[in-house]
Amino acid sequence: GALGKFSEELAIAREVGDRKAESSALNNMALVLDQRGNVEEAARQMFEKALSIFREVSDKNSSAMALINIAGIMKDEGDLAGAKKTYDQALTLCREINDQNGIATSLTGIGTVLDGQGDSAGAKKMLEQAIALDLAGGQTKPSSDKLIGLGDALQHLGDLPGARKNYQDALTLARAASDKSMAAWGLMGLGS
Repeated sequence: GALGKFSEELAIAREVGDRKAESSALNNMALVLDQRGNVEEAARQMFEKALSIFREVSDKNSSAMALINIAGIMKDEGDLAGAKKTYDQALTLCREINDQNGIATSLTGIGTVLDGQGDSAGAKKMLEQAIALDLAGGQTKPSSDKLIGLGDALQHLGDLPGARKNYQDALTLARAASDKSMAAWGLMGLGS
């Protein structure tokens, strides 16, 4: 499968001393493991190894994406303070290289962490900035995860009509994209 293919790429990259290819293979292996679930620690370790190499070869774009992935795992593990710090590092890098998608993704992560820490007003601000970046970048609709995150923050702030609208919009987008996971999150939001 995919993990075996990336493992072979890793072995070849190490054999020929190609650090950039090695970091790419590690990053891809971590993505596969993270998507499988229940292997977050292994994925995190691979992302961290890839990040070290990305930094060594001065690849700021890949460094930022690795930081975003590490922060996501930290958030899933319940380390909200660590996730916030790591998302902040990614945001700084994304701003340095003017990666608008990375900025929006970092802001989304920061927003969901802030909401988890009880700062729903701060979360709302971050998520609204992320959505504005999506729309300014030419997307006709923000992504479902941003809408769900904003819906959660609005719900925690007591704006139930606003929350409901965001959950409904997320559900509509997720269904259109056949994204069952995001559709489920949208439905859960509507049910709460």
